[in-house]
Parts: sequence; structure tokens; C-alpha cells
Amino acid sequence: MNACRTTILFVSMLTLSGCDYRTKFNEEEWKFEGDGFTPYRQDMLSDLVMNHRLVGLTYSELITLLGPTPPGDEGGIVSYQVSIHYAGIDPDYGVYLRFTYTRDSVITSCKIDDWHK
Repeated sequence: MNACRTTILFVSMLTLSGCDYRTKFNEEEWKFEGDGFTPYRQDMLSDLVMNHRLVGLTYSELITLLGPTPPGDEGGIVSYQVSIHYAGIDPDYGVYLRFTYTRDSVITSCKIDDWHK
């Protein structure tokens, strides 16, 4: 009977520990882009924004950490595509990580922006 309880407890612990899908932030994996997709960013997003100091970095420090930004960013705003989902040809859902910065190039805010079509 004790062996049965121990086995059930062990299996329960394994199941519960497997429910946390967050991945620790990794610069190389964050910067990886294959065919325009960024397959690792969604899993690392939570760790990045919760456990890394982003506000207060300079623009160049942010670029060093997360990689170059796509062309066409607005002045004072830097955006990184975290994930995008397509329904046919057109995207219908996406997640972006957006930063604002001052004229002195200091990051002042960090926001997760998700949109639905």
C-alpha cells in the first residue's frame, strides 16, 4: 500500500512539474530566426520580462541583448515579433514585445502587445 502511494505521489509530482512550459531566456535562441519565424521567443517571453532588467537599458544594450530590430520601427519605439499565427495566407494573431525609449536612448517602458484579427 505504501509503495502505491509513493508511486502516485511521484507521478503527480512529475505531472505538476511538467506543466510549467516557461523556458529561461537565452540570447542565442531569442535571436534565432528561421524563414521569418522566431520559434523560441514565446516560451522565453515570461522569463525575459520578469527576470531581466530591461527598463533602464540603453538602446544599444537592448540591441546587444535581443538582436537587431526589423527595419521600419517608429522613432522612440522598438518592436520585436515574439510569435505570429497564420490562418491561410494572412496573419490572424500575433504577439510583439515593444519598448519605448527617450531621446537619450534609454529604455523607459516594456509592453507585451498581442493582437487578434
